Amino acid sequence: MADKVAAHFEGRVEWILDHHASTGAHPEARAEVVEGLGSACTLVAERLLSRPGQVPRELGTLLAGVILLDNRNFSPGEAKGTARDREAFDRLAEFVPEVGAGAWYKELMHARKDISHLGVRDLLKLDMKIADAGEGARVAWCAVFDAVDSVCAKAGGAAALEAEMRAFAAERGCDAAVALFAKDATGFKTLAMVPREPGGRGEAICQRMAERLLGAPDGLPQALRENDLFAKQGILEHGFGLATRERSLPLRAFSLRAVTSRKTVLPCAMGQES
Repeated sequence: MADKVAAHFEGRVEWILDHHASTGAHPEARAEVVEGLGSACTLVAERLLSRPGQVPRELGTLLAGVILLDNRNFSPGEAKGTARDREAFDRLAEFVPEVGAGAWYKELMHARKDISHLGVRDLLKLDMKIADAGEGARVAWCAVFDAVDSVCAKAGGAAALEAEMRAFAAERGCDAAVALFAKDATGFKTLAMVPREPGGRGEAICQRMAERLLGAPDGLPQALRENDLFAKQGILEHGFGLATRERSLPLRAFSLRAVTSRKTVLPCAMGQES
């Protein structure tokens, strides 16, 4: 999170429930991190459902909706979610609207992906996580709900998008910004890496990230090899399928297999051991 936001939470965090690799933030707090889960809301639901009494309807509906979205309606083709996510969702079945889970999922996903009113900087902020790159360096990782060509057009071209990403990295106090764009008409996603300053340490970080992704599955730490999501997404067999996207120059961008996600791309690129 941004420095200003982090300062707001300093000393106030008591409990962390998450399904992403720990960043080591708030060491004073109780933490339960279960990587590989499809949704952090699964952990929240489990805690609420284990307590006596009824789950409030509004809260139950919110949890069920997020679990359904995060796990892409438990579609086998999406390779997301676990039996644990499915069990938590099934226990919240009373909160699913009468139209049924399938129709509700379509409604929720349509609302989630309605980004027509957002500018480029808003798209980068919408689903952003900051990862530690060591020695005080940080990388902003943005999951963008649109294809790269559409965002380039909104920015005014590839060079303009690159400039937006540089400014975004500086604004967030990061050495580089990475954007994982949605699948395009070719059936691939796009990954763009932009250092805050050409020639700075962010440049070297981007180079190392690209090398790690291009080298996968070779060199993957054992903990990542044992992560179910890496197997589900075919990374242990096919890698990420990274290929330079020449037509996006001067933006440094790569196409990659559409089934992959930030939950696998980020830990591999950052050299995380778990």
